[in-house]
Amino acid sequence: MDKTDKTVNLLIQVKIVLKNIFAISQRRIIFLNQSLNLVDKDSIIQDPNLARGHLTSLIGNKTLYGFPLIRNYHLEGFYLLPNSKSTNHHFLVLFRNYLDNVTHYGFQQNTEQLLVLDPVIIYDLQIFFKVLTSKAVQSFQKKPLVENNQPVAEIPQLTVSNPSRVEKIVESTINYIDKNIDKNLNLNNVAQALYVSPSYLSRIFKKCVHTTFINYINMRKIARAQENLLLTTDSISQISQKTGFAQSSYFTKLFKQKTGLTPLKFRKQYAHIKKIYTLSRNLTWQPNLSVYDISKAYFSQNNIDFMIRNVNGYPYIYAIADLDDLQKNAGWIYLVDCEQPSTPASKISINDKLMIQWLYTDEIF
Repeated sequence: MDKTDKTVNLLIQVKIVLKNIFAISQRRIIFLNQSLNLVDKDSIIQDPNLARGHLTSLIGNKTLYGFPLIRNYHLEGFYLLPNSKSTNHHFLVLFRNYLDNVTHYGFQQNTEQLLVLDPVIIYDLQIFFKVLTSKAVQSFQKKPLVENNQPVAEIPQLTVSNPSRVEKIVESTINYIDKNIDKNLNLNNVAQALYVSPSYLSRIFKKCVHTTFINYINMRKIARAQENLLLTTDSISQISQKTGFAQSSYFTKLFKQKTGLTPLKFRKQYAHIKKIYTLSRNLTWQPNLSVYDISKAYFSQNNIDFMIRNVNGYPYIYAIADLDDLQKNAGWIYLVDCEQPSTPASKISINDKLMIQWLYTDEIF
């Protein structure tokens, strides 16, 4: 395949990427290379003058964000995103990840080394045309820009992100769930908020968190509901709504499925609970650690004092913050995945566990 054919093939694959981007996000992204070949979701324009005119008519005087596309360690061009009211730093980080994901998905040859870098800001389109076709930028096509995920040619504001692309997306997903646990969350609306495809998010989430996306959300919601049941006087219907369930009947069914108790029975059984610490699975939970290990790390990282003693040869956390078991019938118990185990915390592997809760009761049952 000669150079012209390779260029055309690249532009065709980029067009597929741009169509996928528009289908998911409804954002119209333009791609422009150093030869001023332009691609949008509907067309490929290889005439530089027509490309200039087309882009100018679409963009006008708007500021652009240009995301460099690196293929096989060489600069191929820029994805161009027009500025808008919703464009802030957090959005740009998520959108770069999104572009990177969709680009990998859209290119058919799995052997391609593909990378979308952090954006440069383009204030003047005409100056950008001149810079893009300059000898300095043209030289980036002839020498590697990155090797072993490290820049070897300097472009302002361009960095290679670390940790890995997949881990950053999963971390962003967990953070988004944290902030929106009271809403009706599903794979589609979370993926849309993070600018990734639902199928891709489902796959990488399960790989990193060791459970399905929906099971993780359900467990988080049930844990939040347990807190509300024990620490408030809200009705079951109110708690159902506060945890993002449209129907109380479904909430009750799921609650019993996860805990073995109905919400009312759970509230009655744990009526003497006065304090709850909830630990949710994140990417620091390594499979070789125990519930005890994760709990110690959590309290230490959050500057929460705790004390330990041996009970029957196993370590037992008997004091957290200012609450301990020195009073008669008082003490700390723990739930794992919303249920109370009989095994010592140091013997429970967190390999496939999602939730740890420490509950202080003034009447051990």
